[in-house]
Amino acid sequence: MLGKLIKHEITSVSRWYLGLYGAILLLSAIVGVWLRSFLVRAGIHSIHSAQFESDFYYQPALFEAIIFTVIFLVFLGLFISLALATLFLIIRRFKDSIYGREGYLTLTLPVSHSQLLVSKVAGAIFWQLASGFTTLLSFIIIGGILLGQFTDVPNLAHYLIGWSYWLELTGFLLSFIIASISGTLLIYLAISFGQLFDRSRNVIAFLFYLVLALLIGFINTHLPWSGINADLAMGLENLVLSLVYFYSIRYLLINKVNLD
Repeated sequence: MLGKLIKHEITSVSRWYLGLYGAILLLSAIVGVWLRSFLVRAGIHSIHSAQFESDFYYQPALFEAIIFTVIFLVFLGLFISLALATLFLIIRRFKDSIYGREGYLTLTLPVSHSQLLVSKVAGAIFWQLASGFTTLLSFIIIGGILLGQFTDVPNLAHYLIGWSYWLELTGFLLSFIIASISGTLLIYLAISFGQLFDRSRNVIAFLFYLVLALLIGFINTHLPWSGINADLAMGLENLVLSLVYFYSIRYLLINKVNLD
């Protein structure tokens, strides 16, 4: 049943997200092609050329510059929309399906409160990772087209074989996932706390989140990180906080549910 819940969390918004990802990657290719064309018309055949600085004074036609500016602004807007949409997903999917009208059905499903929470977090983390991968792929597309070739791919593949890099990458991904889980659960806890009140729930939830986030940040700045691995310590802290958030939300779901 847990697998079905996670699948539902992912597929319920997949069409919208995949469309957004497709638009970003398509515009990445357009931006890369235009930049490559601009360099070629400017007589710059290599970004390492000694004549790069003098050649760069080439100016495109006004109409072309306007069109590219519009495309670039749309491209930038899509990235902003992606970040906001991911945050919106985390908030709305939890709030509506747990404490909204959907909650009357959700909370009667034959699953435990822990499974319900895990499915919500898993869906949110999946789309955060997907958004990060799309952003990385977008810059790879622009860079590859701009350089006009992918000659560094073999060298990169050779570098990736090294165990040290894989360990480094694995550590980064684990840290990112744990931090994302902690941040997502903090948002869920703030929403759950706000639902304890009959009025101004959103305002109370925001203030709760703000105060708690500032308090944690203040504590982190005064902890004695010297002499220990700061990344490892932060990872352990986020793991502990995730458990605290998780069981606090679980307690509120079991004992203090206040649906709209």
